[in-house]
Amino acid sequence: MVTVRQFSRGVGRTMRAIDRENARQHRQRQLYEKASLKQAALDASHNAASTYERFVDLLTGGHRVQFERREWAEIANATPPEDPPYEDARERAAAAALAAYQPGWFAKVVGSGEKQRAKLGAAVPKARQEDEASHLIACQRAAERRDEIAVSQAVLALQSKALLAAVNDHSDLSEVAIEGVNILAIDGRVIVVVDGLDIEDMPTQSVSLLQSGKASVKPIPAAKISEMHRDNICSSAVRVAVELLRAIPADAVEVVMETDLLDRSTGHISPEPVLYARVTAQALQSVNLKLADPALLAERLGAHHNWTRKTGFSPLNLGAFDLPLELLSDGTETA
Repeated sequence: MVTVRQFSRGVGRTMRAIDRENARQHRQRQLYEKASLKQAALDASHNAASTYERFVDLLTGGHRVQFERREWAEIANATPPEDPPYEDARERAAAAALAAYQPGWFAKVVGSGEKQRAKLGAAVPKARQEDEASHLIACQRAAERRDEIAVSQAVLALQSKALLAAVNDHSDLSEVAIEGVNILAIDGRVIVVVDGLDIEDMPTQSVSLLQSGKASVKPIPAAKISEMHRDNICSSAVRVAVELLRAIPADAVEVVMETDLLDRSTGHISPEPVLYARVTAQALQSVNLKLADPALLAERLGAHHNWTRKTGFSPLNLGAFDLPLELLSDGTETA
């Protein structure tokens, strides 16, 4: 027999066991939440550091691509196709099937011959429509090929509108860290004026990961920001040259990079040319773009600029490079 006292002790032991289990689960939840928050902080730190690295690579590593040229001459020298003759093979086959149809014994018995003949008769105009559709598609393909050949011939002749269309259709300029480009073709020269990024577009803080996995955010020294801006301008100039020489059959392109500069005498900020380079396809094929330092690469390709760690870029005198300055300022073509 269980007494009241024994029953009370049993209930007490049960309640204490429940309390201990609840406390254990509470501690586990706290540990789990703490671990989750710690992991979330580490993930956020890793994401921040990765985002910073990708941003810097976008700014200073845009030139690290494969350089391959489009074969315009092969297309331009092809014979323009004529529209193909109309083929009515489907209609003739359907008409022949209708003319040859003779209802069999069973069809005569059940009276399905006329139904089958009507079905075969309806197949004739349907087959004609299919022949017409096929002929229309073939003519469209021939017209597209003629247009492609004509465009290729215009591109080979370095016609401005054709060059601009080729750049828009066959280049990846949208991936370059620039604001925009103006393209000019004159007297066999292809000149592109690039609205480059300004020094204010460069990051002012770096993000790196410590051994603990936490993010370390530090201000970037002014001289380092200036170097990053130089590398961005040099990398962008090379990448623009790569994209144009990929897309058009010119032997060389002339790149003028502009960026906003402060006139210390007036306090005004205005876009100024800061780099000029005449880049040839032969030169690009002789360098390893994917491993090259942007500033050293631009120097090797013959780029001209005025830059110091202390003052950054200063305006470049384009008159020394026999450029049509009055036309460049008009911005006649934009990609």
